[in-house]
Amino acid sequence: MTWGMLAGLAGLAAVDSTSAGTLVVPLWLMLRLGEPVRPVLVYLATIAGFYWLVGLALVFGLDHLEAVGAALASSTPVTWAQLALGVALFLAGLRLDRGRAGAAPRPARWHSRVTGDAMPDRTAAGLALGAGVVEIASMLPYLAAIGLLSAGGVAPATASAILVGYVGLMIVPGLGALVALRCARGGAERALDRLRRFLESRGDQVLGWVLLVVGFYLTGDAVQRLELFD
Repeated sequence: MTWGMLAGLAGLAAVDSTSAGTLVVPLWLMLRLGEPVRPVLVYLATIAGFYWLVGLALVFGLDHLEAVGAALASSTPVTWAQLALGVALFLAGLRLDRGRAGAAPRPARWHSRVTGDAMPDRTAAGLALGAGVVEIASMLPYLAAIGLLSAGGVAPATASAILVGYVGLMIVPGLGALVALRCARGGAERALDRLRRFLESRGDQVLGWVLLVVGFYLTGDAVQRLELFD
């Protein structure tokens, strides 16, 4: 474990902290609910715990899955399936990047269904788990952080502690926005609403670029291993 690795992990956590699940949805809750403190805290704690558990599972499972992954990578049917998946992701990325006129952003539609004047703890926790499950595959910085920990041979106890710090950094902007809202409600509401609208308007576009990059990589790798153009 080096300072350079820690700095890299902190940078990745900062990127993850601005995702829909860690910041946009909490902003919606703050602006929609009359008393947002408890639901937002439950939400942030749940999504942080979810990502911590997913991170532990990935860190501890990568070594055991390495042999299985190598066998699958050499399988021709699996490579063809990878090619199909890569093309599908690339096309989906093109569609999202271009946007859909007249359609409300996906998180906004979720928001209109799950928020109201009051939100029980179980609803806030369920919303966080749902956001985490939907978002985990597209959170490439988090997956890159897991790769750094695995490649660095970090001990299990150390990796667990580092992941606690990582997910803690992920929810810092959400907590800061909540504090700002409580301390200066009028001005903070306007600022948070502008931030929410900006993130919301860029959400599908950012996801589109992620899908384009991942789809291009999967397609190119599959084409090379299948030797389609040799």
